[in-house]
Amino acid sequence: MVEIQQLEDGVTAPQGFRATGVSCGLKNGGYKDISLLLSDTPCNVAMAFTKNRIQGAHIAIDKKRLKHPCHAILINSGNANCLTGQEGVDNAQQMVDLTEELLKIPKGSCLVASTGAIGIPLNMTRVKYGIERLINVIPNETNIRNFGTGISTSDTRQKNLAYRFKIEDHKKITIGASVKGESMIKPWLETMHGTLLAFITTDANISIPLLQKALSLAIDQSFNRISIDNDLSPNDSVFLLANGQAQNILISKESDPRFTIFVDMLKHLLLNISKLLLKQGLGTTKLIQLQVKNAATPEQAETLVRSISESYQVKTGFFGQKSAWQRIINVISSSNVDFDINSITLLLNNTVLFEKGQPNTSHIANVSQNMNAIECSITIDLEIGSHDAELWTCDLTHDYIKFNSLSAEN
Repeated sequence: MVEIQQLEDGVTAPQGFRATGVSCGLKNGGYKDISLLLSDTPCNVAMAFTKNRIQGAHIAIDKKRLKHPCHAILINSGNANCLTGQEGVDNAQQMVDLTEELLKIPKGSCLVASTGAIGIPLNMTRVKYGIERLINVIPNETNIRNFGTGISTSDTRQKNLAYRFKIEDHKKITIGASVKGESMIKPWLETMHGTLLAFITTDANISIPLLQKALSLAIDQSFNRISIDNDLSPNDSVFLLANGQAQNILISKESDPRFTIFVDMLKHLLLNISKLLLKQGLGTTKLIQLQVKNAATPEQAETLVRSISESYQVKTGFFGQKSAWQRIINVISSSNVDFDINSITLLLNNTVLFEKGQPNTSHIANVSQNMNAIECSITIDLEIGSHDAELWTCDLTHDYIKFNSLSAEN
């Protein structure tokens, strides 16, 4: 059993990382809207990006830098720099060029990310002013709150989390994550061979191939297992930086037990911060764990769990504090998966609501009186095969509708 110390500093928790944010005028009201994450020493880097066929301009720049040692990531909010054509790509290139020049770091060692309104060209005069402010501040300031504000759009609360744990007899390493995103969350991320922006740092000494492998494994069990509203952002991006300052012996083989520990801790961190994304989604009142058991095939298990997570009937039913069992059965029947109605068992919060083709009326009455829990679970046992799938989602509320009827940000 690995002993874990939980920290609240996000990306600044591991050794050798600094971060802060300032205002440059991309957001109305003087809110911080440009942030910088900086490592004292070069980092190995792993990345993952949205599989949306439309992609933010920053992704074109970052994909070319995968094999470069990384020193810094520059992030702006208030403007997604997406659907802005070649001008957007050129502007993203200018952002990294200027940051590298002012920080005096090697060319190709700065990454970039953007989030905000889609289809509007960046005001580069303001962006350049923001970069200059950041470079002046970062030598003497590390402020995770300012960093978090600078990467946020609709986020009402910051999402920072870190774990420190022993990797060798006398060595501890730390992994920290800071993320933004409260709507437009249905990540479909592919590692390289509301928007989710996730920045992950570690002081572990780990090779680039294993860092990328670890990120891929962790994403599949975390960010790719959550859904708020079935909308796939064109700017979703995840960055994992490792600067080696923990000075552990290099982790370079998959068979190394330390790699297993590292992956397990990374999965644990990203799953918990994924849950924070859902709990703090726009207007969210409930976190819902969905489990499909004993489906005929892995594909059918995945189809059904996603169909339920994307059902507005089910999600709004939970907001209204209804058990929604009829709606869930309807999703099963319309999702093109194999089932026998007399074999289905449906549980809400571990209470059987439907089995052997019939609702359990006494249980339904009891559960309906206790639907105010913040965390709920739905389990569907099809009893037709041996394949399972799990996903986390949330309810949909008046506040979600109100915000998204007014906002063009992602």
